[in-house]
Amino acid sequence: MDFIPSLIDAVGVLPAIKVPDIQPDFGAPGVGAVMHLVNMAAAIATAVCLLAVVLSVILLAVGKLSERKQHIGWIVLASALGGVMLLGSATAAMTYVGGIPLF
Repeated sequence: MDFIPSLIDAVGVLPAIKVPDIQPDFGAPGVGAVMHLVNMAAAIATAVCLLAVVLSVILLAVGKLSERKQHIGWIVLASALGGVMLLGSATAAMTYVGGIPLF
C-alpha cells in the first residue's frame, strides 16, 4: 500500500495544464441558420422515433407475429426509444438552454 501515497506525491508535483476558456460565437454569419436547421432536423427525427415507438408497441401488443418478427419488433422498439431519448434531449437542450429557435 506504499504505492498509493507515492503516486499521489508524484502526481501532485506535475504542472497543471492550462486550458483556455473557449466561448462559442453563435453570432457569426451563417451559424445561427445552421444551428436552427440542425435543431429542426433533430426535432423531426424525434417525432419520427416517437411514431416508431408507438407503432412497434401496437404491433407487439396486437399483431400476430412470429417469434422471429417479435424479436425484430423488440429491437426496433429499443432503438426507437434510444432515439427519442437522445434526440429529444438534444433538441430540448438546444431550444431551452441554447436559445436556438425550434421552427
